[in-house]
Amino acid sequence: MTRRSDLVTIEPRVEKEVLMRFAVAAVAVVLILVGTAVAKAPAASHAVVASATGSGHMVRPDGTFRSFSFSARKYADGTSAGELQLNSRSFDVVVHIKIDCLRVVGNVAHMSGRITRVSNPDEGEVGELNRVEVRDNGEGDEAPPDQISTIPANPGDADPTTCVDAPTNATIRPVQRGNVQVRG
Repeated sequence: MTRRSDLVTIEPRVEKEVLMRFAVAAVAVVLILVGTAVAKAPAASHAVVASATGSGHMVRPDGTFRSFSFSARKYADGTSAGELQLNSRSFDVVVHIKIDCLRVVGNVAHMSGRITRVSNPDEGEVGELNRVEVRDNGEGDEAPPDQISTIPANPGDADPTTCVDAPTNATIRPVQRGNVQVRG
């Protein structure tokens, strides 16, 4: 038989202090977890609101391939960023463009930016403004091929239009052995 005096009793003051320390520790853990989640969350202004990605080939009228690859994003704050690489075998040139403008209308993405590298100076100049349009025509065997516009030379920025302007280049070709994705 256990006697009452043998039982350990916790004084109400000590019990309250233990509970308070536990509550403070629990709140600290919750605050750390919330702080970590907020730090990892993207800033609202850097949320992507539209994008265009793709790669493939287009065939020029002379039958040669022009290979391309691109990725562009438009952010909630209105800025855009991306890259485009073009390899035109008939002109023996590789061009790299830093995309700074993306406008998406339905399944069509209008992009523009400036040349940052060019392997053949006769075919473009660093800093030259260029534009391109791509069309995402869906997926699967039943969908028509995606499309990409030509990228006309623009020496001296003779045509100052960017992706926000109405297209000035009506030549668009089917994408072969590739895919274009437009989201927005």
